[in-house]
Amino acid sequence: MSKNVNKHIRKDTTKNITQSITQKVKEVLHLVWRDVRENKEVILIVALYFFIIGTFFRTSCSLVLTTGYPCPACGMTRAGRSLLAGNFLRAWALHPFIYPVVLLVVVAFVKRYFCKQSLQSLKKWLVILLVFACIFYIYRMYRYFPGEPPISYYRENWLRKIHSFY
Repeated sequence: MSKNVNKHIRKDTTKNITQSITQKVKEVLHLVWRDVRENKEVILIVALYFFIIGTFFRTSCSLVLTTGYPCPACGMTRAGRSLLAGNFLRAWALHPFIYPVVLLVVVAFVKRYFCKQSLQSLKKWLVILLVFACIFYIYRMYRYFPGEPPISYYRENWLRKIHSFY
């Protein structure tokens, strides 16, 4: 009889855990969907920007497109794609700040949707990350510019085209 009781307890425990996880996933999805609905205009504008820029130009970076010079985040998109493809060394080579950015995004997601906490405490980490990214940018520009992408000059920039008309 003891085996039957233990079996019943394990079955109930598993059922409770499954229900608890299901409930948490529903709560998280509800919050994510609410945030998407509340910010749909911004999401649409950003998506439209990347679609238009990606369709008609070689780059999605507005600074590169305008001036021809790389920005502090240049290489971040390619690093993210490499990271998603499992090519961790290439991601690091393209932009090592992809790792702290991903960590910050994951922490923000967990705080916002699982712990239901404010993201105010992450602002200081974002500022620290931006400061170090700018310092790293200066180093990369000094050491590698003009070199291989992402630290290269984009000759088809708008300022150069405008200047060529005069």
